[in-house]
Amino acid sequence: MNTFLRPARFVAISILAGSFLTATATASAQSTTKKVETKTDTAAHRVGRATTTTAKKVGRATAAGAKDVGHATASTAVKGASAVTDRVYKGKEGPKGQTLYIDKSDRKYYVDDKGKKVYVKSTQIRNKKES
Repeated sequence: MNTFLRPARFVAISILAGSFLTATATASAQSTTKKVETKTDTAAHRVGRATTTTAKKVGRATAAGAKDVGHATASTAVKGASAVTDRVYKGKEGPKGQTLYIDKSDRKYYVDDKGKKVYVKSTQIRNKKES
């Protein structure tokens, strides 16, 4: 009977050793997978950050360009509307040489770079320089 139990013990020990080695190999594989995932996540994070930074730079440049175009369009539109609805003050100009308009209330104004009407006092009006 003693010889009969030896193979059973050997099998039991082999099964325990095999499951231990399998568990160790699985843990090692999971550890390696986590390291690869961490490196991949870090690299993806860097790429994402760089993409975001570049997008912000492009967005700012685009926004600045769009703002300038918007101001120019507004200014041109207001100047065109003013030329049609209001009278141009001939022989006079604004403080920085702008064209002056007279509205229906007889107030004098010029249109700034952003398309806004800027009303002027009589002291700010000067004679046009002849060129």
